[in-house]
Amino acid sequence: MNSPRAEIVSTGTELLQGLYTDRNACALASRLDALGFRAVYTHAARDCPGEIEALLAAAARRADVIVMTGGLGPTVDDCNRDVIARLWEAPARLDATAERMMRERFESR
Repeated sequence: MNSPRAEIVSTGTELLQGLYTDRNACALASRLDALGFRAVYTHAARDCPGEIEALLAAAARRADVIVMTGGLGPTVDDCNRDVIARLWEAPARLDATAERMMRERFESR
């Protein structure tokens, strides 16, 4: 049996400017492997909606699952949520449980 194929997409202009190392992709690849997925590609994209959309569309054609990191805020150039909603025609919605969990996590810091 073939392992399901996974692609990792990291977003953030700062990654491609060399300001930060993408440690998330490395950790995600290791975790995916432990869960039985075969990570076949890892990508980074600038905070540019068109580039992110093209990358996700290509990844969706090749992989069984896409794991994405970065680009969820709080800066104005973070656009992942909107790109995903548009690409998969799934309007963003507030999940009260997820919001509560995030608030609790950040308040505990």
